[in-house]
Amino acid sequence: GNMSLTCYDPNIYLNKSNDSRKFVNKKASDIVRQLAKDFGIPTGTIEDTGYVIPRLIFRNHSLREMILTALTITRKQTGRRFFIGNKDGKLTLTSPAKTADRFILRAGDNLIDASYSLSIEDTKTQVKVIGGDKDKPTIVVERNNTLRQRYGVMQHVEEVDEKATASQVKQRAATLLKEMAVIHDQANVEALGIPEVITGTGVYVVEPMTGLAGGYYVSSDTHRFENGLHTMSLELSRTYDLPPIEISKEVLGEDE
Repeated sequence: GNMSLTCYDPNIYLNKSNDSRKFVNKKASDIVRQLAKDFGIPTGTIEDTGYVIPRLIFRNHSLREMILTALTITRKQTGRRFFIGNKDGKLTLTSPAKTADRFILRAGDNLIDASYSLSIEDTKTQVKVIGGDKDKPTIVVERNNTLRQRYGVMQHVEEVDEKATASQVKQRAATLLKEMAVIHDQANVEALGIPEVITGTGVYVVEPMTGLAGGYYVSSDTHRFENGLHTMSLELSRTYDLPPIEISKEVLGEDE
């Protein structure tokens, strides 16, 4: 007969537990360690995320939502990306730059199919960040003049913590412009399966017809095992992006 199995790695427990927590002056990496300790989740490599988040308040959020929120705030402030993984049954937190050696996907070797697209749908050519004192806020506008001349003005506006200093507001604006003033590219490939290639893994692609050549990160993966053949479909991006998550003022503690 036939048997169908659904399997999860131990990170499923990040979705299976909810809690209400308040974190004050904690790094995202501190939050990951604390939650893992409190819920009995074994940890492996947990990299220092650097940025100290002033305050986070969660009311009945999953552990995954808490961690993604902290990582998203860290990325917005510093531009550094970290992703959650699992190695040998242990929760990990690493940056893409420090992942293992990239796997090579090459036409005529293990690459079956590939497609490539470019889009300015989410591109911004300038950003405006408002923060600090409500009566006399610090307002910083950063522009990418090259993209402005080519595509016109497309502005993103963001408000930051009232306690943010002028330098923090300026840093946030510079970081946002750097990540938003880009033409987004996306590649989709199908290749012979490599079990270690999962979301967050780095791969190197060589495919002359689409012009794909260079390093990418896997943003989505599907592996198929059929009739003794292992294949995988991958969505690739030049940068590793966290799943989108809404961060309310309540979570940031700004409504108290």
